[in-house]
Amino acid sequence: MAGPTSSTVRFLHAAVLVLIALGGAGLAAAADRQHNPIQRPELTRRADGALRPVVDQMAIELSTAEDALSELSLDGRNVLGRLQVLDLLATEEAIAEGEVPAAAVAQAGDRLRTLVADAAGIVEPWRLGQATVAQLEAVERASLAAVAVDDDWVGLAAHARRVAGLVGMLREHDDRVFDATSAGRQAEWDNALGLLDQARSEIVDATMARDELAASGNVATLDDLLSRYRAYDAALVALYEHMRDGGQQSGPEFEVLEEQVAQAQAALPADDAVLSVVVGETAGPVIAAGLVALDEAHGRVNAALELVSGS
Repeated sequence: MAGPTSSTVRFLHAAVLVLIALGGAGLAAAADRQHNPIQRPELTRRADGALRPVVDQMAIELSTAEDALSELSLDGRNVLGRLQVLDLLATEEAIAEGEVPAAAVAQAGDRLRTLVADAAGIVEPWRLGQATVAQLEAVERASLAAVAVDDDWVGLAAHARRVAGLVGMLREHDDRVFDATSAGRQAEWDNALGLLDQARSEIVDATMARDELAASGNVATLDDLLSRYRAYDAALVALYEHMRDGGQQSGPEFEVLEEQVAQAQAALPADDAVLSVVVGETAGPVIAAGLVALDEAHGRVNAALELVSGS
């Protein structure tokens, strides 16, 4: 029986070399593959451990943000509650009290973002275990929410101050009208008309505030109130001008003017309760949305803190 030819031998040698080369390439690819931490959890242990100091620092910042958010949520509810009862001084105090924790939350958020970036520089994310990756992702979400808190508070505070300013204008109007009617009873017509002019100026300013508030709230009750104020002011002006110009305090013309004042006065609200309704309609939706945003940020911070602290 004849042995293999030289060409056959060369072919077999070449085939063996090809198989060896392919096998070596497969081993090299397997050695360079990013291993699945579920299948090989021991491979991520060292990488996870390298981030332990950073994760511990994240827990500290998250705890700081959580404490400040708890305080801020209370301040936000105080703003709405005090505004609702028309305590304008206490409303401003609650707004000022919230500025400190709002800034603290945002600063903690900035530090958390820095820590997340630091972590990526220490260990490549693909080398980490799933638990550590979940922690970092939760911290990143919490950091973004925390950074936005300061702007959320600024928006809430600005709207509360706008509504408080409106209430202040309406109260100032009432005071000037009261002063005007007091002057009218003393037959001080010029003084009374000057005070009514100041009162009307407050209504002009309140109308401008109303136009701003209409973009985000319900101004139906406010519109009705402003209309009643304008009618009463106009009736008083007409009566006092009649008296200043030497008009008679009797006769058909005087009786018509006096009746118009009486009707306009009867249409006015009896107390400040209507202002609480105005506050609820104009401030409630915006401030409530701000409080929801704070609660959502609080939830993200708490979720991240639980993951980081529970590891």
